[in-house]
Amino acid sequence: MSNRFVKYTIETAKPDARPLLESSREAYGFVPNVFAFMAESPVALKSYAAVEDNLKSSHFSEDELHIAMLVISIINGCKFCSTAHRLMAMGAGVPKDTVDSIFNSCVSNDEKYRPLISLINLLMSRKGQLAEHEVSEFVKLGFTQEKIIETIAIIALKTISNYSNRLCEASPNQELLNNL
Repeated sequence: MSNRFVKYTIETAKPDARPLLESSREAYGFVPNVFAFMAESPVALKSYAAVEDNLKSSHFSEDELHIAMLVISIINGCKFCSTAHRLMAMGAGVPKDTVDSIFNSCVSNDEKYRPLISLINLLMSRKGQLAEHEVSEFVKLGFTQEKIIETIAIIALKTISNYSNRLCEASPNQELLNNL
């Protein structure tokens, strides 16, 4: 498929998208390609930014958020986000061997992340449908119902970026690859 989507810069982006691209450059030191393509729709870019910002006050720790985002990106087949969240998880203190285990097989060698990975797999494979006994099992594993719903918000966030990346054929920025 030839890429018919425009990869915007801060200068060429639509006015509503420019502040968001500037913010991402400040946060990452560069504008991630996903946001450069997503700038085609300031609504999509703003939606992504709002959900990402709201997740900062979730009941998940930073390392758990990046593990969740890594798993979702792997399931969705997004190489860009898988690469990014692999690095971000390690930056959040997840040991490299744990991240590599998840990156290579969506299985954790660390007990801490297994229930989260299992929940994500079930929610995504069943399109949000969990039996009552499954919800009860996750509650026994330390998930509140609120945290289960927050997991859906993480899936929504990554769906926006994963699908945008795949549609626009966004590849990881060289700045990102240099950190591998």
